[in-house]
Amino acid sequence: MLGVLRLILVVASITMSGCSPMVAEFSESRSFQPQTIEKIAVVVVNELGVPKRNVKVVDSCAARVEDVFIRDLISKGYRVATRSDKQFVLAEIDFQQSGATEVGAAELGRMLNVSAVVLVRINENKNWSEMVRVKYSDGTSKNERVYKARTTIAARLVSVEQAEVLWVSSRTEMGNVEGPDGNMAREAASRVAAAFPYRELPLDKEGNPYDPRLNPKGLFNP
Repeated sequence: MLGVLRLILVVASITMSGCSPMVAEFSESRSFQPQTIEKIAVVVVNELGVPKRNVKVVDSCAARVEDVFIRDLISKGYRVATRSDKQFVLAEIDFQQSGATEVGAAELGRMLNVSAVVLVRINENKNWSEMVRVKYSDGTSKNERVYKARTTIAARLVSVEQAEVLWVSSRTEMGNVEGPDGNMAREAASRVAAAFPYRELPLDKEGNPYDPRLNPKGLFNP
């Protein structure tokens, strides 16, 4: 059950003109208390399936997203379940093949003995190429192929005790990539992970707690 969520419009952004916000928009349950959650499991679900022609790229994409979330959660004061434990439990209950629901996430969390599960979905991972005219400093120009990609990441924090959604966020990132197999997974995951709540708020220069997700000054001048 989603419960009552409050939408938080994040105003934190890079001061340079034209740059996208570092923190994705997110919503949190009014009853959510991050201090009560000590250990979390991260599960990445690829909603697009596994193309037979490119299995390694898809696996790499999911692993990259998982790494971003694990790193961010640890930096924000949470303990994270080990991958070996998670892989064992996933194999036991066939979590992803069962639909990866909130109820299933809560069951997985109980088996892992964690307080909550971060359920991350890769909802879009598209890449394409375009021919563009490139001009050089010597006055010459030529057509070159440019590779682009668009990736959408969505995440939910599910309480193990009540199978309730405590926090949600999503982000779509699009831009140039190095080749036909490139994606924007790391960029999208970083924005969503940055919107995850701190277990304990950091302190500013004056010793006062602040939320870097909401306070641009605190974000860039801690």
